[in-house]
Amino acid sequence: NPQIISRRNKVLVQLQGRKLMLIDLSSEKEELVGSYEMAAVSPMEDFAVIAKTKDDGYHYQSSELFIYQFDTKKIEKLEGLESYIPGNPACHGNGKTIAFENLSDSKIYLIELK
Repeated sequence: NPQIISRRNKVLVQLQGRKLMLIDLSSEKEELVGSYEMAAVSPMEDFAVIAKTKDDGYHYQSSELFIYQFDTKKIEKLEGLESYIPGNPACHGNGKTIAFENLSDSKIYLIELK
């Protein structure tokens, strides 16, 4: 799922093998974000929520969500999700609420960013 970041003239794409790449559409410069997947760009386009998952080939075993800051390139783990296998994040229009699917039971949960 490519995520277009129009204010920055960039696109965030997931490549085969669970790698996220940030591509500058003006210069075509590619920057590896890391071994993440399931990106969701915030409405203000200042960060993306990204997931790092592990599976056995059939089922997700674990997952963690992170915030990737576009300006600083800082990646910070979202805490307090240890009882979930979080995936498929989405950012609320307020930029402070994250929705995610618990990959073990397919229920949707909300968390507030600090």
